[in-house]
Amino acid sequence: FAEIGSALARVHEVGFSKPGLFDATLKVSPAFDSFAGEARAYLLRSLRGRAGPRLGPARKRALESLIARRWRLVRKAENRPSLIHCDFNPKNLLVTKGPRPRLAAILDWEFAMSGIPLNDLGNFLRFPEDYPPGAEAAFRDGYRSGGGRLPRHWRETALLLDLVSMGAFLDRPEHYPRTFRTALAVVDRTLARANRAGRVLT
Repeated sequence: FAEIGSALARVHEVGFSKPGLFDATLKVSPAFDSFAGEARAYLLRSLRGRAGPRLGPARKRALESLIARRWRLVRKAENRPSLIHCDFNPKNLLVTKGPRPRLAAILDWEFAMSGIPLNDLGNFLRFPEDYPPGAEAAFRDGYRSGGGRLPRHWRETALLLDLVSMGAFLDRPEHYPRTFRTALAVVDRTLARANRAGRVLT
C-alpha cells in the first residue's frame, strides 16, 4: 500500500496549465475554468436528474446541505491541475504474486483527465473495509514520501470529490440495482461521517 501511494504521487507530479478533459492528442480540451466548480455543477445536475429520486428526498436534501457547507474544501484543494486517473482502485492495479508483492502497473486510463489529485484518493479509499488494518496509513505515508501533498481535511475533501462518482452512478439511465445499492451505501457513510463531525444539518 505504501508503494501504491508513492506511485500515485508520481502520477500526480504530471501537471497541466488548466483542468479539463483530454482530446485525442492528450491535450487538455475542453478545459475547465475550475475543476472544483465543474465537479460541483455535475454533482448538482445529477441530483436534479435521475439520481434525485434514487437517493430519496431526505438523502438528497442532506447531500445538498453538505455541498453548500463544505465544498469550499474542494475549492481550497484546487492548486496546480494534475494528471488524475479517475478510476484509481484495486481493480485497475496489477500486482505481482509471491511473498513480497509489488505494484507492476496502473491499468485502464480511459477516464484520465487534468484535475484535483484528491479525486484519486477518494476513489481508492472508497471502501476502507476491503483493506487490511494499517493499509490506509501505509498508503497515506507512501503518498507523502512520493512527493504527494495532503492538505488539512484531505480525507473529507477526497470523500466530497468521490460523491461526484456516486452521482454519476445514480444518474445512469439503465437500471443497475447492485450498483445503486453500493452508491447509496457510500453516500450514507459520507453523510454519517459529516454528521458525526457536526458539519451538516439534515
